[in-house]
Amino acid sequence: MSKRIRRIINLDRWLRESCSPAFVVDARRRIVCFNAGCEQLTGWPADAVEGKVCDYTSDDAQADALEQLTSTLCPPPEVLRGEQASVPVYIVTRDGSELPRLLMFHPLRDADSEIHSAIGLIIPIDTPTLGIEDSPSQQLHAELASLRHTIRQRYGIASYVAQSSVMMRVLDQIALARDARAAVHLRGSAGTGKQHTARMIHYAATEQRGAFVPLDCRRLPARELKKSLKHLLEGEQATAAGSGLKPSALYLLDVEHTPRDVQQELLAGLEHADWLRLFSSSTIDLDTAVDEDHLCVDFFYKLTTLRIELPELHARHADVLPLAQHFLENLNRGQERQISGFSPAVCEQLQQYNWPGQLDELQRVVETAWRSCPDDALSIERLPPAFDTGMDFQSVGPESEPAAESLEQALQQFERRHIVQALQQAHANKSRAAQLLGINRGRLYRRMQALKIEDRESS
Repeated sequence: MSKRIRRIINLDRWLRESCSPAFVVDARRRIVCFNAGCEQLTGWPADAVEGKVCDYTSDDAQADALEQLTSTLCPPPEVLRGEQASVPVYIVTRDGSELPRLLMFHPLRDADSEIHSAIGLIIPIDTPTLGIEDSPSQQLHAELASLRHTIRQRYGIASYVAQSSVMMRVLDQIALARDARAAVHLRGSAGTGKQHTARMIHYAATEQRGAFVPLDCRRLPARELKKSLKHLLEGEQATAAGSGLKPSALYLLDVEHTPRDVQQELLAGLEHADWLRLFSSSTIDLDTAVDEDHLCVDFFYKLTTLRIELPELHARHADVLPLAQHFLENLNRGQERQISGFSPAVCEQLQQYNWPGQLDELQRVVETAWRSCPDDALSIERLPPAFDTGMDFQSVGPESEPAAESLEQALQQFERRHIVQALQQAHANKSRAAQLLGINRGRLYRRMQALKIEDRESS
């Protein structure tokens, strides 16, 4: 055996047996080495991790524990293009602990200078912090991971991305609603995440054992709505709910459109269905719906034990970029192509936009740009035309309303136009014009003088 081969074998054995956590990811993002130090740190054996393909995503509540670990170990796409990188993360261990660590990535080249893999070293740190030298994409990735960790630690919620002060209030309300059995009503514009929030409250509840059943009160005909509610209250909706579980939560979308007779039937049915928790949402204030006689008072009180107001996206300025990064990283999941984030110019545009389409519009913009991007980060040229149009319209803005005139000014303007029109119709003959106006000639002269109407205007 040659000395070179022996050195390679010895190096591989040393790396695998080392107590200093280190791992290797190949060019296809497959973990090919997960050493003894990584096993001790995470609680996962090498044979469970090696061979897994990792995606450049922040850990997701929907992912299993192993997928959360492998996504944390994924190098930024720039590393597999030849750059070094340091990424602050929280390593999720097998028992669910979260350990602050710094991943130091170094690309490895073959004899032809082609990158075949990257080695990652896991270094202890007190708290993940962002380095000034890191790219904006890597900083945003680290910020999102840290934000998720903070929300999990404080609220026990894993599927929400928020840091703005207005959303901290919402998260406090969600935490209260999660531990209660009372009805919850969510109000907000279309696209602000009302159904996602209701689902999250339901499935985060400690005593939750059943399915979440949404019904659209605006789109479902009254007959279908009645039929669905009847089956649900009789416990026949488990199969339709798609989970095989008995439903334990009813969510009424656009509840203000519920017909009055259906409201009465639902109130009667819920009296004997204490196993069913009620959620509802609307785009308007339900107090207004009661005032306009769209909702009966008893139904209103049944719906609104707890109320949560979801703000529009333009009021959540601090959340826009983390949300955009969250949507982008979700698109990376399971894909061969990985995109790390956004260029500084794109970040600036995303923060300046008003987002009239709320979260749905932000998600569409990111997805459209992601699909057309061949690079590691989304550039300004990849933003869709609809976004550019929205920015242009926003910069021009709607036509401004003219300043309101006083009643006296408006009456004078009307009288002036009326007299000039009569003079023109009478071909400047003031006697004839006075007859058309139903006044005498002297009064016409006085009004022309007061309104500063000159003879040339009647020609």
